[in-house]
Amino acid sequence: MFPAVRAMLPHLGAPEGTEVGDHPLAAGMVAAMEDVRGARARVVTALGEGHPVPESLRVPEEAPVWVGFGSSQPTRQKVLSNYQHGSDWVRLFADAANSPVRARLLSLSRDGATAHLNALPMGGFVLRPAAAVIAVCLQLGAAVPLVREVSAVGTGRCTCGEVVDEFGSHYLACNMQGMFAYRHDAVQDVLYEMLRKVFDPASVKRTHVYHRSYSPRWRPDITVLNYDGRGRHLIIGVVVGFPCARTYVEGVTPHKLVPFVVEVFGGLGVQAKQFLQDCCLRRQDRLGPEGPRGLPSASS
Repeated sequence: MFPAVRAMLPHLGAPEGTEVGDHPLAAGMVAAMEDVRGARARVVTALGEGHPVPESLRVPEEAPVWVGFGSSQPTRQKVLSNYQHGSDWVRLFADAANSPVRARLLSLSRDGATAHLNALPMGGFVLRPAAAVIAVCLQLGAAVPLVREVSAVGTGRCTCGEVVDEFGSHYLACNMQGMFAYRHDAVQDVLYEMLRKVFDPASVKRTHVYHRSYSPRWRPDITVLNYDGRGRHLIIGVVVGFPCARTYVEGVTPHKLVPFVVEVFGGLGVQAKQFLQDCCLRRQDRLGPEGPRGLPSASS
């Protein structure tokens, strides 16, 4: 039922012939993936204090984990999206006492917030099986198998001293972990390749990326030289915000920047969405009526 997990067994150090249920980490992944089946319905029921869940959101128990929300079910996706972005969903969580839960709700309620788990990504940006499981668990607020294993061993604390729970939220915001810059660089990669198709490739610059001493806050992430043909430069700063973090520092700059903001749970900022649309139009103008319409990156 979960061939992706079975295929990972050799990479987890399991002897040949090992079954998924015999390996603790693999079994934990399967359990988490099974939790995802109908997890939205259970989360809504629990946090909504008994409010009924629409039948359209329920996933049959015998269905594979991805069927309910996969790209092969556009009708169910549409119903889910309409409900999740509607006033009923907001009212359902209005009385939630947990601040991170409310923050997660607002992030998931943004337009297009769950599209990244339903879209078919470009070949070079396909998630590995384990990463896909972790992404879904983080989005749903379910326990992350790998983090559950780590937190159960040793001190259960991050290198920064904070307690790490099985839901893994701390890893998304901690600036002492590699994940702090990983998501930023992943967004930058897609945006950089997209801009090279929209503008003259030689004019699109990114400096010091992937260098150990590089910090995303030191200089613009991407610069497009003479983007309008009138000597003006386009400066883009990629910001990945975490709505469940304890603190949020608002950056102040004297320059006019194009902010490209994406939240951990998938929501795009208004200006970022407008920027993608402008890039699509510019690309279409360059290719003419016979060229392909739109950009794959814009939808994923």
